[in-house]
Amino acid sequence: LVTPRPDPQVLVCGGTSANILRSCLSYSLPAGQWLFHSSLRTPRYRAGGASLQGGSNPGSYILGGWQTEGSEFLPRGSREWEEGPQLPAGGWLGGPCVLAVGPTTLLLVGGYDGGIETDAIHEYDSQSGVWSTWLNSLATGRYGHACQLLGGEVVVAGGETGSGVTRTTEVLTLETREVRGAGDMATPRIGFGMFL
Repeated sequence: LVTPRPDPQVLVCGGTSANILRSCLSYSLPAGQWLFHSSLRTPRYRAGGASLQGGSNPGSYILGGWQTEGSEFLPRGSREWEEGPQLPAGGWLGGPCVLAVGPTTLLLVGGYDGGIETDAIHEYDSQSGVWSTWLNSLATGRYGHACQLLGGEVVVAGGETGSGVTRTTEVLTLETREVRGAGDMATPRIGFGMFL
């Protein structure tokens, strides 16, 4: 997670060690070490996170987590997490992919809700505080997958499905909200990073 400008910081929040964690650490380049930044309101593991740069209230979001409801919001320049928007389906959502797709828009893709790997795609508008759900959904529900914005499209790959770890890839077109299959990865993967 990288906090919004003008003073961006690299943060890691939550996760697990012996217990599920609440702490957020920021990396100090001059000191060459991770320093305590803040504490989440709720311990979170397998949550999704992204930062929004624009609008009247830029900041960072942590959404869902394994058996953890809701979300949290860190206003730009703050060290105090606030209650964030309720997740679109309510309840908890583990292992979703979350990314900023515009200055005031988050995309929430897939995840596990305790009963099924979801195929849903949701957009959050931070200006209105409203979620919208795409009519089209993923062909394969998944969690623990990766996604990356590439131009006006989002590449979604891998993750855990009802049939096990997958190597499938899907591409989401933001303007038309269409979803199409794409070339598979050579090896099934879960819990990996995707970078531009």
